[in-house]
Amino acid sequence: MSYKNNAASNKDFLFGGAGGGSSSKPKKSSTSSSSSTPAPSSTSKGYSYGKSSKKTPMKVGLQGEAKAAKIKEAEDYRDKAKKAMQKGLFSKPDPLAASTYYKRAADAYQLAGEWRLERMYRMNSADCQKRVGAWATAAAEYTRAA
Repeated sequence: MSYKNNAASNKDFLFGGAGGGSSSKPKKSSTSSSSSTPAPSSTSKGYSYGKSSKKTPMKVGLQGEAKAAKIKEAEDYRDKAKKAMQKGLFSKPDPLAASTYYKRAADAYQLAGEWRLERMYRMNSADCQKRVGAWATAAAEYTRAA
């Protein structure tokens, strides 16, 4: 039966003994000087906001050759999307493939830091998704473009 006494003492320890008198041990007075838990210190060694004197500039997107490569990749995806939407003698437009290419182009423009082009191709991707009837995916693309 010692587990019941341990459970009651654990409950008193965790909840302060104000649980309605179900404890078998008498409550300790709050004026005792010996405490098993130390009082929280008033000084925090955590992160201090606004006291840092060093400011590092935030780099957004790629730079140099990497940016040019991403833009070229995005233009290739854009061309593939346009080709997928063209009607031919033996082929019809494929909006599902075009939406995938437009999304890839938008992702590449996002990595390159071209925000206006990214939004434009996300909206093109959403338009293609609407043609297919994938309303949830179109809504997600419109949301990312906003």
